[in-house]
Amino acid sequence: MPFAWYFYSAIPRAMLSSVVLVPIGAALDRRIRTLLLPSVLFVLVYSLLPHKELRFIVYVVPVLNLAAARACSAIYEKRSVSVKHLLACLVVLGHLILNTMLSSDLLYVSSMNYPGGEAMEKLHQLEPKTEHVNVHVDVYTAQTGVSRFSQLHDNWIYNKTEGLQAGSWQMQQFTHLLIAASNRNSEQLLPYATTHSVQAIISGYKGIRIDRHRFPFIFIEAESKIFLLKKETVVSVVTSNAYSS
Repeated sequence: MPFAWYFYSAIPRAMLSSVVLVPIGAALDRRIRTLLLPSVLFVLVYSLLPHKELRFIVYVVPVLNLAAARACSAIYEKRSVSVKHLLACLVVLGHLILNTMLSSDLLYVSSMNYPGGEAMEKLHQLEPKTEHVNVHVDVYTAQTGVSRFSQLHDNWIYNKTEGLQAGSWQMQQFTHLLIAASNRNSEQLLPYATTHSVQAIISGYKGIRIDRHRFPFIFIEAESKIFLLKKETVVSVVTSNAYSS
């Protein structure tokens, strides 16, 4: 990622609209500048690394919030000086409301980024604990929320073996499959069209769509991410083949 990615992307997304108050707080109080200096240097050092993630520099966010809070405090204290100061105070209050709304939306979007965990939860809801379950979890599902903490039943088998060929005899040994696919006709699901049934379709985050003709104009879109398949019994497979013939 680019050298300045933390400054123009990660930190603004973490701070939301409060980021514009940080330099104001720094300008108003020397103590804030003293706290900000090592934080900025910390981010600069981590910016030298090619691999960047917000979690690497999340420790500076409380300091940045402190600077923004100092600006809010100064503006609020002068609210009665003039109409201009009162308007500035209202803007500060409005930015808190905006942050709350944006945080709620981002929280909802974040919850849609873990379809694997939701798929595993759905499997446990559909099958009783006493049922014999031998489930295969593909790579995408494992990367989006499946962990040892989601493996609730000791008598179930949770398999994450990679590199197994779709439709192979190894895959046919599992009672359930968690497979990443965009729709029922996806190439990943075709090998199981006659041997498995779809038990659940788990959706995940697709993107944000703006529609000027509908309120509230901004919509969060979802799309199919993971299919939960269950192996049909021999009797049901034979029956379905007889009907099709």
